[in-house]
Amino acid sequence: MSVLHSESSSRGLSLTRLPCTWLVLAAALLGACADPVIVKTEADVRVEPDELVFPDSFVGHPSSRTLRIRNVGRAPTQVSLEIPAPFFGPDWVDLRAGEIRDIEITFAPSEPGSYDLGLRISSPAKPSEVRLLGQGLPVPNCGEGDECRSIHFDPALGCVEIDRPEGSACGDACLVGGQCHEGSCVGTARECGETNACTTAFCDPTVGCVVQAKSCQVSTDFCTASECDPEVGCVLKPANESKVCGPSDCSHTHVCRQGLCTEERSKDRTECGETTPCLAKGYCDRGACVQDRPTVLKTKVTFSAGAGARIHFDGTTNADGDLYWAECGDTCFLARGSSRSGFLLGKEPMSAGTTLSRGSKPTGTRALLLAAGRIVSTLKPGWIEAYDSRTVKLAWKLDLAGKVPVPAGGSVTVAEVSAQGSMIYALVDGWASGGSHDGGWAVGIDLSGNVLWVRSFEGTFSGLVGDDAGRIYFSTQRDHKSSADLAALVSLGATGGERWRQSTSFNPPLAVSGDLLFQGTSEWRKLDDGSALPRLKATVPLYSPSPIFTGKRGYFFGLPVEPCGAEQKDLCSLWELPSLIRFATGEEEPVWGIGVNGAESWWRSEPVLTKKGSLLFADTVEGAGVGCEAKFQLREIEPEEGAEVFACELPAGGSYLGATSLHGGRWAVLESCRQIINVYEVEDRELAPKGWVTYRGNPARTGTPR
Repeated sequence: MSVLHSESSSRGLSLTRLPCTWLVLAAALLGACADPVIVKTEADVRVEPDELVFPDSFVGHPSSRTLRIRNVGRAPTQVSLEIPAPFFGPDWVDLRAGEIRDIEITFAPSEPGSYDLGLRISSPAKPSEVRLLGQGLPVPNCGEGDECRSIHFDPALGCVEIDRPEGSACGDACLVGGQCHEGSCVGTARECGETNACTTAFCDPTVGCVVQAKSCQVSTDFCTASECDPEVGCVLKPANESKVCGPSDCSHTHVCRQGLCTEERSKDRTECGETTPCLAKGYCDRGACVQDRPTVLKTKVTFSAGAGARIHFDGTTNADGDLYWAECGDTCFLARGSSRSGFLLGKEPMSAGTTLSRGSKPTGTRALLLAAGRIVSTLKPGWIEAYDSRTVKLAWKLDLAGKVPVPAGGSVTVAEVSAQGSMIYALVDGWASGGSHDGGWAVGIDLSGNVLWVRSFEGTFSGLVGDDAGRIYFSTQRDHKSSADLAALVSLGATGGERWRQSTSFNPPLAVSGDLLFQGTSEWRKLDDGSALPRLKATVPLYSPSPIFTGKRGYFFGLPVEPCGAEQKDLCSLWELPSLIRFATGEEEPVWGIGVNGAESWWRSEPVLTKKGSLLFADTVEGAGVGCEAKFQLREIEPEEGAEVFACELPAGGSYLGATSLHGGRWAVLESCRQIINVYEVEDRELAPKGWVTYRGNPARTGTPR
């Protein structure tokens, strides 16, 4: 093939004969100078399918489906996945240019029900959402197997029953020669010996024959006691000879004489008068009771900080009455001490970065709580750490900045923390590099430090309490105040799923009692749906909430209210009448109120509820100085009328504010002026066994009821 000769008048160039292939190449190059085909260099994410339908799944038996994510662009990208519980998967995925990734999404229902939720996918490209559909089924009750027959549930087969091999040993200490036969344990019952009127013989499956003394009914008469006679059984015999058995003063005394409570004339030196932790009994002298004046309450045990160090004490106490606190100087230590013996049982360094000081950056809440053998700490900003409750040595630590999508250059802090059962719950604030708030997350963590779920929120948090079922409650308020739905009270289930949300003013939930929640608005709310009941007619101080209650009986330091407004339909706080207010759970009207120096926490210590239903706390003596020059007294208030049981002066030169502990007749408080934890003897007073008995619910400070 030939090419015709041509000349260019402008450039003096000519085309001579060229092979055909070169002409094709030239045409292609010239075509490239025309309208080009644009190829994207930025990330472009495609997701398929747009709906995942999971098979019906039994509770405790998860199922999975695959989600395919493709980056069809020419730039790497990070894809964020917001997966609502009970669906689970990764929080984010990094994709190279052109990469295809299959992601496993798991459906793990914790309770039966239909689930129709959206998985939100965010990337530099347009956000998208994948519909998630699943049906959670209850696990059938297959019954219980025994040592000769096992029963288990198989999601494919149902209840599966298997007999153990014939002749397998079985039985307990009450069966002689037990063997498995056709799925049953057969043998000869063990015979136990004879008894008398005061003993019973029976066979205990663990140890065999046991001979047990019969229990006689306890006598209701102080001057008699029940005893057992082997011939006739239970009889009453005289007891407590010469001991006081009735009303006594320095004129007449009732004492036990041969099984009867007998009135006699009082003798000199007979004990008389009432006792308190700071007042001993008196004695009778010529018909009058001679009793000393109350003394300053004496310290039984002290734990002091080192030179220049400060103590953080939340009142955290274990079942043996051991106290836990952090002590920070140049280094921070976690310490454990016995409130009974005064022995320091352990003191170990906390991890680097733990601090009690507040710098220029947000630090979040500071808390020590006890959960299932772990002391959980948020003293290191942005971290949750767990220490062994016996040795106080570090068990694990979790950097939350690596578990939530923090903006570049930003940071996180723990706003609130609580625990229930095998779970730790944290509300985490995000902060932009410039220091402005940038969203937040609710995080569920197991007691090994594994993050099980993360749920995003747009605003700030306030308050975090939980109930016995592992459900949590908190308030959240959006950062951007353009929304009409500005603040809400929210409840999440144990797996992070939202149970309900109620619009409300930005006030924290304070405590849980039975099936009710008490909010900082003085409102009662139902735990099952968050609906509001009529509010208690009193005001809770915004920065010093102190509700304490068990059953129907409760207290808090607050302000009474009165009708106000044009039509007297509003309720206005009486700021000039700070009071200790007694209320009945779920009711509108307070039971009573007594005046106090102040409702806020800078006037008093944390109150705790005693087994008798009384309230124990330290407060300032009116007109007796301020700060470290103030005088403090330990007071007990009885529940029926609000009468003072006692008021014992505390040692001078100290400030007794903040958390307290009550265990085994010992009351502990941080004396902040000298940075000393003081423990005082308060006779037989014990913490109430059930209810919201401290500011954080229980002596372990987990934010849940005792």
